[in-house]
Amino acid sequence: MYVYCLRFVDYYYIGSTVRNPMVRFLQHRRSCRSSKPTNPKLAAVWKKHGEPKLEVLIKLNSEDEMVEYEQHLIDQNFGNEKFLNLSPIAGRPPSNKGMKRNPMSVAKTVAAKIGIKHSLEARAKMSAAKANPIIAVDPTGNETIYSSGNECARQTGFDQSIVSRLIRSGKSGAKGKIKGWSFRKS
Repeated sequence: MYVYCLRFVDYYYIGSTVRNPMVRFLQHRRSCRSSKPTNPKLAAVWKKHGEPKLEVLIKLNSEDEMVEYEQHLIDQNFGNEKFLNLSPIAGRPPSNKGMKRNPMSVAKTVAAKIGIKHSLEARAKMSAAKANPIIAVDPTGNETIYSSGNECARQTGFDQSIVSRLIRSGKSGAKGKIKGWSFRKS
């Protein structure tokens, strides 16, 4: 469990991770280079000043200690214009906990959604877009189509995580009551 700092020449970001800090650094890099970064402030500084230096500030033994230490550092630095953290509350990323929304933006979002009534055709299209049919093949080779992974799990009596894992792997179950079953997206 680590608390780290991404240090630019003038700016800095403080974070924590339960994994290797370099893995978290690479996640920050990927996010900052994407078209929709999770932290636009960090992305702008990264783009302007180049890659930051990763500094491990402390290694701790528990996640509670890690979050407490990160929170202490955030409390000391939040409000400093050179500090790049968006949220005043430490936590596992990405965390919007404690973020203050602009009241005007909230009002515009609410106003834009008031009174919207989608036509039956539009609702049918939205439902179809969400549909993710699953084909279940039992040990005897019979195929059944379900509208979603959740429905498939409910109807077959298998745990959703097992169904998802078998869909991703493309293999059939190897043991227990799932033996011989396979699932795939249609």
